[in-house]
Amino acid sequence: MHATSLGDDAVLGPLEPSRAGELLNHMDRGREFVGRYIALPDAVTDLASSRAFLQAYADKATTDTGRIFGIWTAGTLVGGVLFRTMDVEQGTAEAGCWLEPSAVGRGLVTRAVRLIIDWAVEERGIHRVEWQVSPANAASIAVARRLGMTSEGVLRENFLLRGTRHDTEVWSVLAPEWRASTGAGAQGGDPELRGAGGTPSRKGAPHIDRVVPDLSVSDLAAAVRQHTAVLGMDVLMDHGWIVTLGDGTGPQLSLMTTDATATVNPQVSVFVDDVHAAYRAALGAHTEIVHPLTEEPWGVTRFFYRDSSGSVVNVGSHR
Repeated sequence: MHATSLGDDAVLGPLEPSRAGELLNHMDRGREFVGRYIALPDAVTDLASSRAFLQAYADKATTDTGRIFGIWTAGTLVGGVLFRTMDVEQGTAEAGCWLEPSAVGRGLVTRAVRLIIDWAVEERGIHRVEWQVSPANAASIAVARRLGMTSEGVLRENFLLRGTRHDTEVWSVLAPEWRASTGAGAQGGDPELRGAGGTPSRKGAPHIDRVVPDLSVSDLAAAVRQHTAVLGMDVLMDHGWIVTLGDGTGPQLSLMTTDATATVNPQVSVFVDDVHAAYRAALGAHTEIVHPLTEEPWGVTRFFYRDSSGSVVNVGSHR
């Protein structure tokens, strides 16, 4: 699979041994964050080990037993997705992912994994794609749900990481399920329906990726200091007028002064897989639109509507 745009100035492409220095620098930026649930940072500790790790996947690619791909934003490696194992004869593969903190909350992993599952199913004839995840890794579990995977159960204390045994949740999607969901533009389950993890929701409704409260503040720097101190969150995004905080497990909080392009500040942001469908639904429901559907310069397409109580809701999708 060649380099492919993920939108939002992001690219997915093969992560080859020649990129060993980039991988090491990337691990050094996010080593503790990435290493909470996977062993990759412990395998990539210097240039030699980074090159050896990538060479092992190059060898897997040669024998068709695995693949690894990097995610770059603005030319910087910030994460990746992979098939840790791949058995073409049996038609099985295990997918995985990782991100450094700066790339969290932008939908990059979900878009990247969709691409590699499409490739595995359609180009390599894979029938079953498995996703193994720590029960504590809420962000990774959310990706599995968005991909329409089914939870199959828990392997108890099967994974030893940094001296501690961890449980592993197993999720999977089968090729017929994947084709049905992507063919209908849904997220899994019945192709006429949408819903996380195959749970039916109203026909034609967009799938919600995440919901982020938006607090309007007068002093952005002071608000960031206070909320990071009290909640222990990190800065995930900073555009100067809006800062998004998170702890890497999924929950986020945005602080803003004055919205960059809209005439009002929203109270909450809802990110969906299809903002155009949401906009059509809002118009069909004769909802008051206070900011029209707009492709914003920071990589989000969004609109605002006002609900019956007067609250303003920002609905958007990352491009």
